[in-house]
Amino acid sequence: MPWFSIAVSVGDGDNSCLDGIAWIFDHFGVCVVTAQDYASFAIGLLSLCVWFLPLIPQIYKNYVRGHCDDALSIYFLLLWFFGDSLNLAGSLLSGQLPTQIFVAFYYIIQDAVILSQYAYYKMKNRWRDRLIQDLGPPTAPSTMRCVLFGAVLCPASLYSFRTWHSRHRRHVSFPFTLSSIFHGTTDKVGYVMGWLSCLCYLLGRVPQLIKNLKRRSTEGVAIATFWLIIVGNLLYGLSVLLGGSSLNYYILHLPWLFGSIGCVFLDVIVLLQHYVWYNYHRNASDDAVLFIDNV
Repeated sequence: MPWFSIAVSVGDGDNSCLDGIAWIFDHFGVCVVTAQDYASFAIGLLSLCVWFLPLIPQIYKNYVRGHCDDALSIYFLLLWFFGDSLNLAGSLLSGQLPTQIFVAFYYIIQDAVILSQYAYYKMKNRWRDRLIQDLGPPTAPSTMRCVLFGAVLCPASLYSFRTWHSRHRRHVSFPFTLSSIFHGTTDKVGYVMGWLSCLCYLLGRVPQLIKNLKRRSTEGVAIATFWLIIVGNLLYGLSVLLGGSSLNYYILHLPWLFGSIGCVFLDVIVLLQHYVWYNYHRNASDDAVLFIDNV
């Protein structure tokens, strides 16, 4: 989920931060020196806080409706889980601070909750689905319950990767080479995992968007969830932009910046689907009521 952004430097491999804010360096492993560094850190921290919230409205709606297995794409869930697993593996591989590892585990727990919810509702409602097929189509649409649950996925659960790369920020002048960006195998593995996670989060949404299109409805979607996701990704992107100035810096953070922008684009499509179809169904319902009243 969150692409938590703390984009400040600690120098070329130096593990000290003599001029920075001590508590930030001790707890997050990054060195905040200038006002721009602090702004990037503060916005990134706010982004992380936002990322703890988006699933709450959707989880509550799923619980109230008691139905979501017919609306979720299993491919979406599996790609999401795979992306978060890469995040956790990267945090352990790169020796992250306990804070980063805790966040990575937190997202894995969320994945387990979502997958458990999917399996539970699928088993619970299987007999009812068969009964509905025997009796005919339902009289009211109920297909989009808990749709796109967890689309937070974009963003990102690359908290560990994002912070780790920030701790390895370097300013190298032209001409640049790969050796000036990646220092060791760990950097390269983390970068590859960043791209793989980005692809998982982006591609995982495609089956869900297609399902929305086929149903022509977003019933059951917690719109607050997607607004929070968009806010979180925009904060992340701003934090990245403030976090550095060199070309190498932006190349190093390209997977996370690209994923953040891509997720915002896809989330905006979800919002457009909701408002277009919501107004369409509402107008159709009003027309039906008016017709009945005139009969």
